[in-house]
Parts: sequence; structure tokens; C-alpha cells
Amino acid sequence: MDKENKKRLSCAIDVARKAGKILMKYWGKPLKVSYKKDKFDPVTIADRESDALIRREIMKLFPSDLILSEENDSIPKNYGGVVWMIDPLDDTKAFSKGLEPFSISIACVKNGVPEIGVVFAPARKIVYYSQKGKGAFMKRGNKTEQIFGSKISKLKEARIIKKLPDNDSLDQLDRVVSKLPAKKFIEDGSIALAISRVAAGDAECTICTNPRVSKWDSAAGQAILEEVGGIVSDTNGKPLDYKKGGV
Repeated sequence: MDKENKKRLSCAIDVARKAGKILMKYWGKPLKVSYKKDKFDPVTIADRESDALIRREIMKLFPSDLILSEENDSIPKNYGGVVWMIDPLDDTKAFSKGLEPFSISIACVKNGVPEIGVVFAPARKIVYYSQKGKGAFMKRGNKTEQIFGSKISKLKEARIIKKLPDNDSLDQLDRVVSKLPAKKFIEDGSIALAISRVAAGDAECTICTNPRVSKWDSAAGQAILEEVGGIVSDTNGKPLDYKKGGV
């Protein structure tokens, strides 16, 4: 099992870096932004090219594994086996504006448990990754270090990562978050990146107020955060269900 996980982790890191080169080719340049459903669901050629590369590379090495990707209409009918959960460009809004807090999120989930997590922030040149039971790590440039999260446990001393400000009106949950008696709020983009930053000790908590969060948004970050003793839950404090049908 460890040997297979190690192979999948190596694959995930490699394809994330390759996809990162695709994204950086388009980042900071004028892009046509389309919308899949509405203005809250943007997509660009960068999203689609990154998705195609990641799925193609994974299928070469693991043809019997299933894949769930934000930019592909193929949805697994059963999540009980091995399923890759991919967001080829997490935070397209930030990316299309030339901002840096976007990422590539790749997870390998087995029987509903995120066992491999890779989150690559190409504009920041940082890769966060983990293998279940083997710890979590961060690679910046040529330097790799194990990460351990933060030891701070009191809200008044905590730093909370929240979403970047935009033109969307604040909903009720945004207002609740803004009133929390935390020490500091940090504005950042990608959900996967925010969770990974908590694992790295840059903050103690992140609260996602996006009601459309899907499996591909959280799985990789969760795999990384759990390796440092962190927890990912829904707004009721319950574990996320990766075996549930749909996205």
C-alpha cells in the first residue's frame, strides 16, 4: 500500500508542476473568461488545458483509477474505490485578474479517505504535499521542509484566512466570520491553498464561505492538514463525506 501511495504521490507532484507551467504561460496576460453556469463559475483556456494534461498523465499510469475534475463532465458513479479529485485551477477569479493566490489541487482518495494531497501554487513557487501516515511537507524552490501546523489554540490569538474581497455581496456567513474575535485576518484566494497554509503554520484556521465547495476544492488540502493534526469539517462541525454521490 505504501509503495502504491508513494507512486501516486510522485505522479501528483510531477503533473502538478507540469500543469503549473501551463498556468504560468497564461497568467498575467489578457484572457477570455467564460462562465459555466453563472458569474460565480468562471473558466478559461488555462483551466481546460491544465485539466486535460493532469487527467491524461494520471490515466497513463493508473488507468483503472477514477477521476473527478472540476473541468470535466465525467462524474464517478461510485466513490468507494480509488478516485483522484482534481481542481486544475483553484481560484480562476484571482488567476484571471493576475493575482497570485491560485493553485492546482490534486488528491487521491481511497474509500472516501484523502490519502494523497498535492497543492501547488505556481506563482508563489510553493508545493505542499502529503502521504497518509508519512507527514506533510512544503517545498519552496530547492528547499523542502516538514510542516507541523501551529500550536496556537485560542481564538483571540488566532490568524484566520478568509477569501479575497470582490464585488460579490457579503452573505450571512461572511459577516459572521468578520466579527470573530481573532487576532488577525489574512485575505487569500484558493481554498486548497488556504488549507495548506494552515497546515504550514501561516494561520490557525480558514473558513470557506463559498456555498459551492466541492470535493475537488478540499480533498488535497484535507490530506495535507490531517497529517499535521488538523481537521476539516462542514459548518456544523461534521466530517466531509467523500463517498457521497455527486461533486
